[in-house]
Amino acid sequence: MEDREVLREEIYDFVNENQPVGLGEILAGLNLSHFSGARVVLNLIKENKLNYLSPGKKIVVQ
Repeated sequence: MEDREVLREEIYDFVNENQPVGLGEILAGLNLSHFSGARVVLNLIKENKLNYLSPGKKIVVQ
């Protein structure tokens, strides 16, 4: 499995276990850089695998 796919699964699992979480909590919890981690989270939101809750600025599993 490619590194990017492993990262996607780790992020999805982290959000699923800790939801609702903010982007900073995901990045800190998985020790990710802002650039690479935020890009993967954004792609998961675009693919409707994660959902962004605007009022609380939190991310949850779709």
